[in-house]
Amino acid sequence: MNITKKTIIITVGAIIVILFSGNSYPVFAQNKIPADHVAIGFEKIKEKITLFSNFSKSGKTKYQIVLTEKRLAELKYAVDSGQTDLVEPTSSRYATYVGKLTNYIIKNNQVSFQKELNNLFKMHKDALEIMRNKFIYDSAWWLMLQQDIDTVNIFQIKLNSLNAS
Repeated sequence: MNITKKTIIITVGAIIVILFSGNSYPVFAQNKIPADHVAIGFEKIKEKITLFSNFSKSGKTKYQIVLTEKRLAELKYAVDSGQTDLVEPTSSRYATYVGKLTNYIIKNNQVSFQKELNNLFKMHKDALEIMRNKFIYDSAWWLMLQQDIDTVNIFQIKLNSLNAS
């Protein structure tokens, strides 16, 4: 029985290493990640495994940037496809990823990512404003997207405090 457990563990480990090895991720700094759905289930687990299997801080940061871009693309998909029932959860998930990314960069004092992230946040705010303006002012969806813009602003201020440290 122990040989079977060891074989399974080694096999699963090898598959994970093969599938998720390497730190080369495309940079989608202009929100050019195509999204035709919102990530659920296995896809989210795969993202967590990929993030966990990155051993360098820089690799983790780059992948978190990709995931943050992906969350914005999912939000854009929800808005553009008229699936308003998806706007709230994807909006919330996007804001969470913005916070995780910024906090990781600050925690690890990764000043080298500051300019890239400031540029990314600028583009995200522009995209969020376009999405927000598709809704009636002060509607629930308008407010959620405005809250995402405010969240990006707050984390951008926090990110820029990295210089002061």
